[in-house]
Amino acid sequence: MLNRDTGAVHWPSARFSPQSGFPDFFRYYVTRWNCACHVEYVTMNSLNPFESHSGHVRVIIETPKGHRAKYSFKENEQLFQLKLMLPAGMVFPFDFGFIPGTKADDGDPLDILVLVDESATQGCLVVTRLLAVIEAEQTGNGKTNRNDRLIGIAVVSRQYKSIESLDQLSPDLVQEIEHFFVSYNELMGKTFRPIGRAGADRARELIEAATARKRPTGCPPGHPGGR
Repeated sequence: MLNRDTGAVHWPSARFSPQSGFPDFFRYYVTRWNCACHVEYVTMNSLNPFESHSGHVRVIIETPKGHRAKYSFKENEQLFQLKLMLPAGMVFPFDFGFIPGTKADDGDPLDILVLVDESATQGCLVVTRLLAVIEAEQTGNGKTNRNDRLIGIAVVSRQYKSIESLDQLSPDLVQEIEHFFVSYNELMGKTFRPIGRAGADRARELIEAATARKRPTGCPPGHPGGR
């Protein structure tokens, strides 16, 4: 419905306004509980990272499988920015995205590599089953930090639906994934050194810690709404 006084268009589940700068299908108007960090809108990165009914992880795809172009989601603008172009012959081995509602040590959402039969489109929400984490150290600008890489499997996958651990994947494939991250970081002038591998339980612990880091003080667990 068009409000002729304000110019805003109102839909049953969304609110669009020319004053917002873009027709924002990411931001849904919702009723909030009364807490210290009262929020009116849910943005793409403020979704609950876990599905409440299944416990699976929500992932927003930034860079689809097979692409040389590396994209990065800009939370303030709610847009995807072209960040890097990989050299000829180097592509992302699987869909690469972020887990909404999380905050890693570097201030960005947690990254995750999603194993899936066919690449998803950029911005697609992919419900993902956690598989493992490649524990690693990243060195750049004279500083060394942990930069663990989460790995999951798209729930709708047929090819990987029976895989329960990294041990069930081809050793060559796991090595190729680790080598990709090593080579990618070299392009960024950084060193990526795998130091171990862990299973889905450890991956979930990392997500829960990053969720607590993202959630503002004063809001209850499950913020911002568990959509």
